[in-house]
Amino acid sequence: MNVPPLSGWSLDERDPETIKAWMQQMQWFHDHYFQVESDGWENVPDSGAALAVGSHNGGLAAPDMMMTIYEWFCRFGIERPAYGLMHPHVWKVYGPLAEIATKLGTNPR
Repeated sequence: MNVPPLSGWSLDERDPETIKAWMQQMQWFHDHYFQVESDGWENVPDSGAALAVGSHNGGLAAPDMMMTIYEWFCRFGIERPAYGLMHPHVWKVYGPLAEIATKLGTNPR
């Protein structure tokens, strides 16, 4: 299968430099706009793989995934990869958002 660049179908498209550049914006949304609170991070192993599964009813507008990934990076650093699942419709409807999301570590599933 020939996959176009920034399609979201490869974990290799995650870009740590883009993540660094977006951390300040994500912090503002996390702290001031969505006012996120979470717990249970002590249950995530210090190394190795972990799977966090969320459920939301906000459709394409739900911030759950990006805010969780932001908290992951704050706790474990951007060197420890985190990947999120985003509705594949974003890749069809709004390419610029899909491009950023892909570089931040999301995949259409």
